[in-house]
Amino acid sequence: MDVPSVDHLTSKNLPNHHALDDAGIVILENLDLRAVEPGVYELIALPLKIRDGDGSPVRAILRSGI
Repeated sequence: MDVPSVDHLTSKNLPNHHALDDAGIVILENLDLRAVEPGVYELIALPLKIRDGDGSPVRAILRSGI
């Protein structure tokens, strides 16, 4: 997603976050891919290990030629 959140910024109960989590869908927010040429890529998103965290910044890597 290229937005700060899948829910409204003032949301307190985060219904979209919970619905996506219940469906087993991982959320990757604030990812701007506008400068990436069209094609087939592998996205690797390496999160920081944060104790008791429910989210993390990631090191996002696109690998081409797969």
